[in-house]
Amino acid sequence: MASEDRSFLATLMRQPPVFERLSKLDENYEDLNGLSYSHLSRERQFALQSFTVSCTIIPHDTPRQEVFAAYEDINSGGEDLKAQQLRRAAYFGAYIELLDKLATNLDFQYVRDPRAARAGTYTLDPKESDREMILRAFAFNRGWQGYSASEDLPQPRAREL
Repeated sequence: MASEDRSFLATLMRQPPVFERLSKLDENYEDLNGLSYSHLSRERQFALQSFTVSCTIIPHDTPRQEVFAAYEDINSGGEDLKAQQLRRAAYFGAYIELLDKLATNLDFQYVRDPRAARAGTYTLDPKESDREMILRAFAFNRGWQGYSASEDLPQPRAREL
């Protein structure tokens, strides 16, 4: 393990994330949204204490193609991810947050789906095609002459049976 990775891991272990309240739970557990650990039943607290959280640490200098392959393997239990969902996972930060913010902009929503925007029923695409549209507009604006959609991301690997 590289010293940079050990340093990151040491920092992570000293400063674990703080989760004050449960949120964004699906319909099977939505009654738990807003509760803190201390407000859960003993049975649920025990279940959380017994749960194993897997963590995959990918060294900073790992080639991009391998990062995408690793994430695809980790996600193999569900459906295949779209290109923008992979970008979010691999490069989350201020730029991804900007795409999220711009996707909620009313002007953008009117361009993307005028009827839904007018009716107030516009919803963000869970597959992130709206954020990808904004990202493509940025890429096109920077210099459309060199832009090629086929160079966007590595092609997904075929799943082994």
